[in-house]
Amino acid sequence: MGQSDSNGENTNPCRFVQKCPMYPQFKNEFGLRMFKLTYCESTNFPQCARYKLASQGTMPPGDLLPNGRTLARSTQ
Repeated sequence: MGQSDSNGENTNPCRFVQKCPMYPQFKNEFGLRMFKLTYCESTNFPQCARYKLASQGTMPPGDLLPNGRTLARSTQ
C-alpha cells in the first residue's frame, strides 16, 4: 500500500507519472488535472489503461487516456 502525507493523500504516484507522453497532448488543463488526480497521483493508477500497457512492456499510444478511451484530436 502506498504511503500517505498528513492530508491523507497518496505520496506514491504511478511510476510513469514524470514521463507520461499523454500530458503534452492536453490543451485543457482541467481535464488533464482530473485524470492526474483520478489515476496518476492516486492509488487507482493500476486501473489506468496506459499503466497496464506500459507495465507489460508496451508503449501506449500517445492519445490513449487512462480510462481506455482515446483523446479527440482538434481539427483547428
